[in-house]
Amino acid sequence: MKFILSPSKRQDVFETSSSIALTQPDFSVDAERIASQMKKLSERQLKSRLSLSDAMASQTKELWSSWSASDGLSPAIGTFQGDVYDGLDFAGLSASDQKHAAESGIIMSALYGVLRGGDAISPYRLDLKDGVKVGSKSLSVFWKTKTQSWFEEDQLYVDLTSTEYKILLPSWPRENCVRVDFKENHNGKLKTVSFFAKKSRGMFAKWMIENRPKSFTDLQRFDLEGYRFNSEHSTTNLFMFVR
Repeated sequence: MKFILSPSKRQDVFETSSSIALTQPDFSVDAERIASQMKKLSERQLKSRLSLSDAMASQTKELWSSWSASDGLSPAIGTFQGDVYDGLDFAGLSASDQKHAAESGIIMSALYGVLRGGDAISPYRLDLKDGVKVGSKSLSVFWKTKTQSWFEEDQLYVDLTSTEYKILLPSWPRENCVRVDFKENHNGKLKTVSFFAKKSRGMFAKWMIENRPKSFTDLQRFDLEGYRFNSEHSTTNLFMFVR
């Protein structure tokens, strides 16, 4: 069983342990093509296409200038940071759990398309919604066919992605994938609180890494930070956890 996450804007090189065997992203040639295009953009163009402030445009220009397909690489699941990855806490995992995370984690990406947790990447800044095209295609259109055919038909997947990146996933048979969502109960009304939902996706991934569930039913045991499986608001392919 594998879990799927969205990427994050905040990234940094992660000093990996010898227990993780770094692998090459399957769409590395496409990533280099897009990166080459991004390197040519000026700060002004980056500011416009990525909707950045002056300061962030300067930082992003520097980031793309230093991007490399071969140097300064680290495992994807350790490179991404932010709310989701704070919840996952990759650095705090044992060596064996880090290895399992590298093997069972999948991360969608506007630059790399789809990544295994152990794929070696260089930090970047790019979202699907950014005004960047590959040829005449938007990033989401360019990647959609490639990523949807990448997934295995006989594998079980747990979808922990955001709405933005869900578009890159295939339409699986009902028995192959379950999406997990988190809600807060406010006076009897269920609401999504973005910060809590993001961190909870990461916590759920961490729970999967440490507990090694074998079936979708096993996932219903998740009970961290006050969340409980809510059967009333769940379906065969959507598991709702409420607190």
